[in-house]
Amino acid sequence: MSTYVMSDVHGLKNRYDAMLKALALKEEDTLYILGDVIDRGRDGIAILLDIMKRDNIIMLLGNHEYMMKQYYEAIHHVITDMHKAWGVMDRWKHNHCTTTMDAFERLNNIQQRELLDYLDQLPLAVCDLRVNDELFYLVHGSAQTQFLHGIVTQQDMEGTEAVIEQFVWDRMDVHIRPFDDRTVIVGHTPTLFFQQERPYAIWTDTGDLKTARVVDIDCGCAADDMHSRLGVICLDTRTVQYF
Repeated sequence: MSTYVMSDVHGLKNRYDAMLKALALKEEDTLYILGDVIDRGRDGIAILLDIMKRDNIIMLLGNHEYMMKQYYEAIHHVITDMHKAWGVMDRWKHNHCTTTMDAFERLNNIQQRELLDYLDQLPLAVCDLRVNDELFYLVHGSAQTQFLHGIVTQQDMEGTEAVIEQFVWDRMDVHIRPFDDRTVIVGHTPTLFFQQERPYAIWTDTGDLKTARVVDIDCGCAADDMHSRLGVICLDTRTVQYF
């Protein structure tokens, strides 16, 4: 039984498929995806539909899925405040959504509803994932230290929308270790912002994945060039593979 974590594939199904082929997930294995499956690349919806079918992949909400969710809440008048509706629609339109929107609009009504329902149930964080004798905190953007146990859901945030924004939009202060007893793993911020000499490798606060307490695994996949990579960590061994 193995546990893996990755993030920010941004519609690049060729890399997603290469990763799945290499991992060859068994029924008892688990892959956590820390959001931002969609946008930029052309196949985000196809990746989402694939994830929805797999029992051994657990996806967390990323800021791009959150933008999509809010956009269609505005379109379907779930968001009734006109000012807010225009704001969330404009935000997604300015964040590389064209390929995602086009693919979504080609789905039939049933498929669209199933996918939007899936986005509604994506968790925000896994606060205390135990692998062997270690604890991990998984989140797309930034760990929120007031949440320490279990899985944080969007429904837990009823009436506190600002906190959802913190989970998916805030960026970790990499100079601060938020917990002493667990390792935080995030995506969202490309690692090149922290290490120009190794711009497309995972980043760790200690320089060593084996001892790290803060890890960023957004290895710039969204750039989709010959240098950018999709990073996947095996939590059991604290080793990384790139695709």
